[in-house]
Amino acid sequence: MKNLLYKELKLCMNPQAYIFLFFGCFALIPSYPLYVIPIFFMSSISGIIAFAKEANDIFYTATLPIKRSDVVKSKVLFFATIETIFTAFTSVFMIISILLRKYVPGYAGGGSALGEMVSTSENSTGMTANITIFGIYFIVFGIYNLIFCPWWYKKPEKFTAPFFVAMIVATMISAILGTTVLYIPFLDTYFNAVTYNNWYFQLIFLVVSFGLFVLLNFIATKISQKKFQKVDI
Repeated sequence: MKNLLYKELKLCMNPQAYIFLFFGCFALIPSYPLYVIPIFFMSSISGIIAFAKEANDIFYTATLPIKRSDVVKSKVLFFATIETIFTAFTSVFMIISILLRKYVPGYAGGGSALGEMVSTSENSTGMTANITIFGIYFIVFGIYNLIFCPWWYKKPEKFTAPFFVAMIVATMISAILGTTVLYIPFLDTYFNAVTYNNWYFQLIFLVVSFGLFVLLNFIATKISQKKFQKVDI
C-alpha cells in the first residue's frame, strides 16, 4: 500500500492541487469566511481525477500484481492523505492569524489586550480561527469522500455528477457548521471564542472529528470496493 500511495502522489497529483494547497493562506485575511477554504481544495479533486483518467490510471493500476480492492483503497487513502496535508498546512496560517489577533492592534479586532488570548469573535462572516475549524474541515472532507468515491467507482469513466453533488453537499455542510456557532451562545462560547479556558473543548472536538473522518473514509473505501468489483475495465 505504501508503494501504491507513492504512485498516486507521483503520477496522479495534478499541479493544480499544489496551487490550491496554498489557498490555506486565506486564513490570514481578516473576516474571511474560513469555512470556504476547504471548498477550494475539494474542487481540485476533479482535476486530479481528470488527469488520472487521461492517463488510464485505473486500468494501469488494475493490471499491477495487486488485489483489485487495493486499487480503490489506494485512491481513497490518497484523497484522505492530501486532505490531511491541506488541513495541516492551513493550520499553520490559522496559528499565525491567532497570534496576529493576539499581538497586533487593529488586526481583526485583536491586540487590545497584549499577552491575552482574544475571547470574542470579530469575524462576522463565520468562525474565528481556532482549533474547532480543523475538526469541521475533517468532517467536510470525510462526507465529501463518502459521497464521491462510491458513486464514482460505480462508473469510473464518469465523474462529473458525483463530483458536483459531493461538492454541493460538502459546501452546504461546511457553511452550516461554520456559521451556526455565531447564533448559539453555548457553541460560540466554547467552540468559537479563543481563550485559555475552552481550548480543551475544541481539542476534543478535533480528535472526535478526525476519528469521524477516518471512519467515513473507511466506509467509503468498503462501499467503493464493492462497486468496483462489478466494473468491467
